[in-house]
Amino acid sequence: MIRAILFDLDGTLHDRQRSVSGLARSQHERFPELQAVEAGRWLERFLHFDARGYVPKAEVYPALLAELGLPGSLAQPLTEDYWARYNDFALGFAGLEEVLGTLRGQGYRLGVVTNGSTRTQTGKLRALGIEGYFEGVVVSEAAGASKPQARIYEVALERVGAVAEEAVFVGDHPENDVAGPQRLGMRAVWLRDDYWGEPERPDAVIEGLEALPGLIARWNPPA
Repeated sequence: MIRAILFDLDGTLHDRQRSVSGLARSQHERFPELQAVEAGRWLERFLHFDARGYVPKAEVYPALLAELGLPGSLAQPLTEDYWARYNDFALGFAGLEEVLGTLRGQGYRLGVVTNGSTRTQTGKLRALGIEGYFEGVVVSEAAGASKPQARIYEVALERVGAVAEEAVFVGDHPENDVAGPQRLGMRAVWLRDDYWGEPERPDAVIEGLEALPGLIARWNPPA
């Protein structure tokens, strides 16, 4: 019987690509020196170097500015501006609150498991207005372990009061959100994102969050 549903944050609940695209466009408008490069080119190369957030901003901006022939002295102010305004641009995926509300209303215990800094990731949940839906939020910095290490999932299961066989993990990353949880005995739902390539054996694949309540209902029919 399924009792708990654990979610990845970035790329699953938080539409990170759309959010950071808005921030990158804003920086292009905010810093006059950047306007020597066309806005679309700035955005495209920013997203390339950002690599879905897996490259530190202290490395992203120097590489980006060097490639585009812009002053390297802008790297520090751009990095500071990025973190100062990051959560101002936070956007959720379509149907986010409706899906969480439906699942919570059906009695499932919900949690978030995310890599990153506690301040950034919890701030993101507040900016999205969804922190109240979750019994447990586990961030790698505070947990002392990161996905796909087993310990971070174990902490999350403890927080939501479930064992692995009673939990479903939902996320977009083949290793962190599918293979890692499966090794503990959880079912894993891959939210399709072809950037990462397909996981080997997800228990289910969905194209958007709106499909999740129906999937859970099929796996966990009413008694």
